[in-house]
Amino acid sequence: MATSWGSILQDEKQLEELAKQAIDRALAEGVLLRSAQHPSSSDVVTYAPFTLFPSPVPSALLEQAYAVQMDFNILVDAVSQNPAFLEQTLSSTIKKDDYTARLFDIYKQVLKEGIAQTVFLGLNRSDYMFQCGADGSKALKQIEINTISASFGGLASRTPAVHRHVLNVLNKTKEASKI
Repeated sequence: MATSWGSILQDEKQLEELAKQAIDRALAEGVLLRSAQHPSSSDVVTYAPFTLFPSPVPSALLEQAYAVQMDFNILVDAVSQNPAFLEQTLSSTIKKDDYTARLFDIYKQVLKEGIAQTVFLGLNRSDYMFQCGADGSKALKQIEINTISASFGGLASRTPAVHRHVLNVLNKTKEASKI
């Protein structure tokens, strides 16, 4: 297989073959989810979405994300405890989106009945993208905070094996060893 990144990325046939091998490795590594056709069955699964190649993250940008996460968690928690703010902010969405309306109805019912717990667990996922400047500089940009959809966190420990396999197939052993 080709080893220069330029030739790898331009060879459509090679990329298709590499994708098939990556899917097989993902299945073997347990990067799985239930299929859309059989969402209640553990007997029918498919591979979870993943990138073919790993995305290197500069350590300075990773540290930036770590540095602000606690503050974002505190903010999300404070917002969750402000019913008037939530109702005002979500009012137009509640009118148009049934899912959000149902969640907000549950929220109001819990408030009406009284909150029984004294301890709460928040599983928040912050999604980021890089902004690349004309000079080659990179900046971290937060694109969303997920307070409901944090489901693929458990796959994070399994995906590196898939990426190592892909890089090893391409004879990129130096890159594979850094994962």
